[in-house]
Amino acid sequence: MPTTLQLSQQKLFSHAFHHAPIGMAILSTEGEWLEVNSALCQMIGYSESDLLHMTFRDITHPDDLATSIELGNQIVDGKLDCSQMEKRYIHKDGFVVWILIYLSILRDERRQPLGLIAQIKDITESKLAEQDLKAKTTQLESFIQHNADAIWMINETDIILEVNPAFETLFGWSAAEIKGKTLPMIPDFLQASMEQVHRRIKAGETVVGLETIRQRKEGQLLDVEATLSPLRDHNGDIIGITGICRDVTARKRAEQELKAKTTQLESFIENNADAIWMINQEDRILAVNPAFEKLFGWSADEIHDQRLPLIPDFLQEAMEQVHRRIKAGETVVGLETIRQRKDGQLLDVEATLSPLRDHSGTIIGITVEPSSGSQAFAVMLQPGSMRRRSLKPEPHNWSLLSRTMGIAFSSSTMTVWFRELTKPL
Repeated sequence: MPTTLQLSQQKLFSHAFHHAPIGMAILSTEGEWLEVNSALCQMIGYSESDLLHMTFRDITHPDDLATSIELGNQIVDGKLDCSQMEKRYIHKDGFVVWILIYLSILRDERRQPLGLIAQIKDITESKLAEQDLKAKTTQLESFIQHNADAIWMINETDIILEVNPAFETLFGWSAAEIKGKTLPMIPDFLQASMEQVHRRIKAGETVVGLETIRQRKEGQLLDVEATLSPLRDHNGDIIGITGICRDVTARKRAEQELKAKTTQLESFIENNADAIWMINQEDRILAVNPAFEKLFGWSADEIHDQRLPLIPDFLQEAMEQVHRRIKAGETVVGLETIRQRKDGQLLDVEATLSPLRDHSGTIIGITVEPSSGSQAFAVMLQPGSMRRRSLKPEPHNWSLLSRTMGIAFSSSTMTVWFRELTKPL
């Protein structure tokens, strides 16, 4: 007969078993459910009576079944006293429930197995979070490894943690030779300024579009554009710096050349003795030069965005036809016509009109490309009263002008090219 102590212990075990916050079960050595608690029933959706007519095989995910059987056999055979594993159950409604199961063996006085005690914890939420984190980590690693921009990570003492293949290609150092060292690509003359930038990043700031200079392994200096941001751990604490940069040496060189050429062209237009103006598709004035103001009497400010005021009424219809030809892509060279000053005086002029396009084309006149990219046209003329120009309008003279001033120059806002008048008066 059980003693009072044994009965008390059995009662305590039964109470702990049935009121445990995790799943509890007693299984036969063949895997049949002998006793289950309510927490396990809620976890997998089956009632107690359902489970007592089933085995663990009936609810185990097929991919985990072989491992589960092997683990149970090892415990029953005495190779293990207890063990645990992560596995999947199939809920009664068909979805997967991830569990952490702890198995131990019950034996009699002769060490013969009586059954298995299972403690089962639902870890679905943490497992899905782990899988999501793993997927995001894989995506991030792929982004870093396959990014065309150089990427590096350093710790709080500026020691390199990681670089990507694009970094190796751009700067010439392999990951193996610089990991665990300080960044080698900062030139000596920039060390102090970059230390200041790094202090800002470590204080939580992000620096975007930093244009600076970096040095390749063989000593070549590169113009780069970089973004630097804090590297944080899972708690949000800053533990280093991430950097990403691209080589903009060619772009910077092109910008410098463009700036120089644009300055030359702006000077050419502003200081040209010939009147120059530009109009858009609606025949509204975009710009005029000082020679235009002097020749016709209107200031740039008073006629900006206005329709051309210098065409006499009796030539309006004819010029509308000419403008339609220009907008259709035609170029009119050496047009002898009449224009009117602000004071009403009529002038004999010779004009060259050409389309203003959104990309470079044949060198046929002076054009200024509007930032909108729409097509328009420009005019270059000289009054009949002006003296004949010394440079004759022959092909070799155009070539000389092109070599002197440059053939075509482009920027985000304008494209400019020119040609000598063909019929000076």
